[in-house]
Amino acid sequence: LSKRLGNENTTLISAHIEADQLASAVPLLLKYYDKAYDMGRLKRQQSSCVQVSFDAFDLEAIAEQLLNMPL
Repeated sequence: LSKRLGNENTTLISAHIEADQLASAVPLLLKYYDKAYDMGRLKRQQSSCVQVSFDAFDLEAIAEQLLNMPL
């Protein structure tokens, strides 16, 4: 991760994790993983990717919406 995020960010993320402050570590990690996901998605056929937006972080509502999506 330090190659992509830099030593300072990697050290900060590690410190948050060691201090059991996952709520602080996760957003920093997501910046890296979101970029990596986007790059991978661009390499695939666009027709095989679907972007889904949700109004709120309600796991049951999200699951239901995903299950009811046409394939």
